[in-house]
Amino acid sequence: MTTPVNEDECYAKIAQKFNKRENLKVICIQGPSASGKSTLCDSIRFLLRAAGKEVFVLNIDNFLQTKPKNVDYYDFDSPATIQWNKVNEILKAFDNKEEKLAIYRYSYKDSESSGPVLIDNKNPEYLIVEGLYAHYLFSDYFFDIENISPLKSHDQIADVYVKNNFKFNNFSVLKIAFSISKEKMMEIRVKRDSQKRKIDSSFVEWQINEQTWPATEKWVYNYEITQPDLILENGSFNYDGLISLKKGFIKFWEQNESFDINSFYKSPYTIPYCDRK
Repeated sequence: MTTPVNEDECYAKIAQKFNKRENLKVICIQGPSASGKSTLCDSIRFLLRAAGKEVFVLNIDNFLQTKPKNVDYYDFDSPATIQWNKVNEILKAFDNKEEKLAIYRYSYKDSESSGPVLIDNKNPEYLIVEGLYAHYLFSDYFFDIENISPLKSHDQIADVYVKNNFKFNNFSVLKIAFSISKEKMMEIRVKRDSQKRKIDSSFVEWQINEQTWPATEKWVYNYEITQPDLILENGSFNYDGLISLKKGFIKFWEQNESFDINSFYKSPYTIPYCDRK
């Protein structure tokens, strides 16, 4: 494991992980709430599409299960809220180059899951997997889901893992971890949730103190289990690290995939953090 410090270090790790040209290249981004996972995801997707490469983004949040009715306590940050079997199914579809993909959607407004909707599998060259616990999909150990429940608080759940049975034969996986401080998380979430989701700020503060941050420390930051390849402290707010990471990707594409950086500047759109000077 290493924290990305410069472009060359990032490039070396990317080249090491993506050394099998025939495999689907999986960029797996894990980090706490409000750490900026989607910012990096969107930037990489934009760069790949600008270069004419097929890329698919799999957001684990879309696989949240419908919240049960009339429950007194529910922890949205529990690993047991995810329909992991459905996530495994779509990953298997990519791995086996199946014709169709089963897509799900989650409504935060209604706390309901919908799907599946079947779409064509375009067999992308890159797959971006983003989520709170995304790295566990590609780790040696996984959550003991049978003994975890969102109806229980984190301190009622033993920190126990089982051998990971999710196996993929045709993936090359790069695991990128984001971190964020509790204070920064609180600042962003209170502002975002109160404005966009109309959630009372006092509830947001309670949720972070009692659920989100304990889950972050217990499961998201358990690097001994998840073994990330690159760690970006302060997430997308670490601008120097973010630039180094993006330049590392661009260097890999230039040197290994006949990637023409000049094609970006023919676009009318601004390319974030791609200044090569």
